[in-house]
Amino acid sequence: MSADVFSEHDNEVACHVGDIVIVLADLDELHGPIRLLDDTDLGHIASTIFNPSGNLIKEFDKRIETGCSKLPILRKAQLEPAWRGFGLGMLLAATAIKALSGGARAALCHPAPPDNHDDKRSDPPTPDHTPRHALGRTRL
Repeated sequence: MSADVFSEHDNEVACHVGDIVIVLADLDELHGPIRLLDDTDLGHIASTIFNPSGNLIKEFDKRIETGCSKLPILRKAQLEPAWRGFGLGMLLAATAIKALSGGARAALCHPAPPDNHDDKRSDPPTPDHTPRHALGRTRL
């Protein structure tokens, strides 16, 4: 998913805010979830929630919702440097997870900065980069 600010006048992207990647694991697929997670950089989550046979670990299974077979897993939420430091990352990630998690058993993530994350806080977005009329109107 892409988080962007749109211009009200022409409905074009005025500014790219960031990217959010969510993996939807389906527990009904035979060994699908563990293979899917092992094929991505989410192997540490797979080893935490699945046993070697590909089933949920019993302690975890008892603590999450029943019924649905979906497990949305946040793989990446990365904001453009100018948008970091304002608390938007968590808000956008939560919004994306909520949009994709209808009836999911649980939503998972491993909170950690991306490998290429710089700890320097960027200057806030300015009107030269983001039209004033576009601020406050975002869409995923």
